[in-house]
Amino acid sequence: MAKAPKSNSSVVTVRPKGTIALPPGTLGFASLVTPDDYDPEKPTFKLNYHLSPEGIPALRDDIREKVYTAASMERLREECALNGIRTVPEPQDPEAWLAGKLKEPKEASKLQLPHIVLSNRATYRKNGETVQREIACWDMVGNKLNLKKLRLGMGSLIQPVVFGNLFFSKLIGIPQPSLKLVGVKVLKLERWGGGAAPPETDEEAIKEVLGENFAYDNLAAFAAGAGDEEDGHEDEDLTPDQEASRLFGGGN
Repeated sequence: MAKAPKSNSSVVTVRPKGTIALPPGTLGFASLVTPDDYDPEKPTFKLNYHLSPEGIPALRDDIREKVYTAASMERLREECALNGIRTVPEPQDPEAWLAGKLKEPKEASKLQLPHIVLSNRATYRKNGETVQREIACWDMVGNKLNLKKLRLGMGSLIQPVVFGNLFFSKLIGIPQPSLKLVGVKVLKLERWGGGAAPPETDEEAIKEVLGENFAYDNLAAFAAGAGDEEDGHEDEDLTPDQEASRLFGGGN
């Protein structure tokens, strides 16, 4: 016997168990330690993810291969059926989706590269309680970094770490990706305020975007808990610490 629709929701979202690290890009304006409270009702962590000409097709391919997976599409169709949505077409072409999301740089911008905005709400619900989210940060090999102490600034080379969600809206009528920001992997650091493939570390994929001569920064001095007593307490985050090990082959 078929299950009865569990709700009348017009939007259905599925989230995979794991996260993915997006292709390398340049960090623009960001609110990663203190959330943007432009809307006081919905404080949000966000960043502008600037993409080079090589990064744009790399992100397109990641959406096709890592977000539009057979497992996610199957789950989405099952959830839609439970919500009374009988027909779910193939997802939107990643190139078309990306074209609609990319914002061209302003003439006066220091970063003359197009960008997309990645974000996530600063709070979430767990066991009926409101929990403060914290954006995670890792170095190239998966060691967790203290984001506040790092002073991650515009111009840094990063890989955003996201949940590659997939959603269907009756209004839009076609499945689309919803990339929810949970962390950043830092490849090259530019500090503000006085300083200048599979989800594991994929050196070949990074070189395809950044070139054969790219060398990442050693950020051991900014490891979480290294000489920063005021940050000794860390709230539980939506992204499990052990996810770093699965993502990058190491970590704390």
